[in-house]
Amino acid sequence: MGWRPVRARRSMHIMMRALLMALALALCLVAIARTAQAHATLVESVPADGAVVPAPPDAVILRFNEPVRPIAVRLLDGEGRSLVATKDVAADGATLRLALPAGLAAGTYLVS
Repeated sequence: MGWRPVRARRSMHIMMRALLMALALALCLVAIARTAQAHATLVESVPADGAVVPAPPDAVILRFNEPVRPIAVRLLDGEGRSLVATKDVAADGATLRLALPAGLAAGTYLVS
């Protein structure tokens, strides 16, 4: 009869370890998820999103809620063709300035 309490204690000990490991894993996953969700949010653009301007501006200004470093920024025309390269972007903290090519024709453009 002496073996049953020892066996029960071992089983309880194993279950407690498994529970603690599962809790530690869950905490790690929550921490990773929060880190993955942290990213800059666009707070302003000049010209404003959806704006119709009488003439093409020299540049597009994008302001974010925190400092950013662009990986890729593109200006697309109405047919989806890329018109500028990322090298045409100047980053200054939370602000990006995208220089636009001279002589843009009237039409729809998208900054991505």
